Amino acid sequence: MTTELTLKLDDIHFNVLSEMVYEENRLSTFLKNRQWPFLEDCNCTPEKMATAGFYWCGSESQPDLVRCFVCLKDFEGWEPNDIPKGEHKRLSPQCPYVKLGKDDQENCTVKEMMELCQKSLINFIEKVFNTQVEQYTNLAKEISNKLEFLGESNMDVSD
Repeated sequence: MTTELTLKLDDIHFNVLSEMVYEENRLSTFLKNRQWPFLEDCNCTPEKMATAGFYWCGSESQPDLVRCFVCLKDFEGWEPNDIPKGEHKRLSPQCPYVKLGKDDQENCTVKEMMELCQKSLINFIEKVFNTQVEQYTNLAKEISNKLEFLGESNMDVSD
């Protein structure tokens, strides 16, 4: 019997995220659903997007939504003349993939790729943690408000 740990945050699945380390897997996300609007004659081709660290996570209503496999930030609103690497650097300058500054993933060492994987996992765990804290904080506020309301209701009845 095998037990699989499935970590999920909204639409970020750890299993999918671990596959996005490979540029060819990122590239395939742009091609398999055929919804990516920039296929040729522009700077935002699937190849350039994948090289910049992005994978497609869009939908019919958001056809140009992409996510970085390391910093996990989402980017949309692409224009044909946007340069994917430049936009990634401009909008997420602290991203470890951007800071690595490699032109191509093939130029990365095994150690660099392992460090990127580690940073991606840390970012994912931080997002899961922060989301859980926010959910529990909101739940605590909701329960506190209900208890406060019940306490006020009981005071009105006993008066």
